[in-house]
Amino acid sequence: MEWFSKNKLWLAGTGFFIISTTLRFLAVNQTEHPSGWDGYYYVMQVHSWLTYGYLQSPDFSFIYPYFAAITIIVDDPIFGFKVGVAIIGGMLVAATFYSLLKSGADFKWICVACSYFIFSPLITYFILQFPKNALGMVFLILFIASLPRKIPSIIFLIAAIMTHRMTGSFAIFVGLAYAIRVIPWKWILTGLIALAAISLLPGIIHLSDLLRFEGQFTLMPHWAPFAFARIFPNTLSILFKSELILISLLVVVLIIRWRAIYKSPWLVIALISVFPFFSFGAGDVGHRFFLIAPIAFVMLVPVTGIPYRLTWIIVSVFLVLSWLSWRSYKPRGFDPPNKAYSKVIERLRDRYEQEEYPLVIAHQSLAEMIIFETDFDALNWLPPKDMPPQHVVRLIKGLQFADFRRYLDSDDMRQVKPMASRYFATQEDVWQRFVQKVSEEDDRKLMKRIYSDFNPMSERPYFINKGKIR
Repeated sequence: MEWFSKNKLWLAGTGFFIISTTLRFLAVNQTEHPSGWDGYYYVMQVHSWLTYGYLQSPDFSFIYPYFAAITIIVDDPIFGFKVGVAIIGGMLVAATFYSLLKSGADFKWICVACSYFIFSPLITYFILQFPKNALGMVFLILFIASLPRKIPSIIFLIAAIMTHRMTGSFAIFVGLAYAIRVIPWKWILTGLIALAAISLLPGIIHLSDLLRFEGQFTLMPHWAPFAFARIFPNTLSILFKSELILISLLVVVLIIRWRAIYKSPWLVIALISVFPFFSFGAGDVGHRFFLIAPIAFVMLVPVTGIPYRLTWIIVSVFLVLSWLSWRSYKPRGFDPPNKAYSKVIERLRDRYEQEEYPLVIAHQSLAEMIIFETDFDALNWLPPKDMPPQHVVRLIKGLQFADFRRYLDSDDMRQVKPMASRYFATQEDVWQRFVQKVSEEDDRKLMKRIYSDFNPMSERPYFINKGKIR
């Protein structure tokens, strides 16, 4: 008993890390495909880097060397992605354990917080859908915990910036707020100049990222937990819905105890995570920010004096429920229909030669899978203007054969090929003629389907990679 008392910190931290990693691996390994709508993007990037020596899309995030290192060990980019995501789940809990310990939190509260993180369906969703954000959060937590130690805080600040724009922005905000109070201005200016230089790299935070907020605000306020539930009306488990209620209760606790938290750097992050005027559709700013709410709230809640027996009852309940809650991540409800994509890709290979049609235009998740599994290049934007449209394949979703027959002549109709349920393929020049004729007829219902998110109709924006086209 004395040995356990002396070693309880590293035993508890290691145990929480192992349990979190194991459960997140079970969640991510429910299918043969990588999790999340960007899963194949990370797999594609790592495969391109290890096979050809460059990233398919220029991006200097630390997530790629991280996934690449694991892929080299396991010799499979998809399995490497799954192992990497699971380990991020473990690191997130371990970083939380360390941060709360450094803040002077009671050991019993640390155990409650970490067991809740292990249980949390929302954090599992966050890690599996947005592993780059989650790894950035690991570095952000460690950065805030390492202040005011100079070398560790600088290392974690750079890591947060170099991993993801969101965590980089939070880290810069916290760093500036701290630096203004204790660091001479000449060193602050030196740091800002260095940051400006780093921002020139593709994928790193940049002023052009402000364009991402265009159209991301609403005049109608919402309550973030309920807005999240509305995105998945038929997918969330009882445990998932219960956690959303728990997060709402945490907000009430923070309001009651505001005097104890108003100086914490996590307060601003928590407020942003539930800001009621962000747009909250799937993938919108409000949706993405809300996913860090449980982390920010747990860092803020000033809990002390929990009775010993109650502590272990809460921890035990969370850990027992964790073996059920990982199933709250439902690939059919949260991930793209990768099985259907596989059928489209199989027919793409059969019907088009890569030498004649080097580029495919398809919506994002399908385009990323095409790049990984075939020799075709693919874009989820309009093709470059110097690319002959007759040598570009356009994959179309949401239209019917009768729509094409109404507006295309017999020669063009021979180029329209069914690929799967609600999917068609044709040459880009045929597609452009079709769109032009529909526009001339002012067929608004059909135009709405043409300009859906599944049919790329926009030029590649500048903020994607600061104007660099691969």
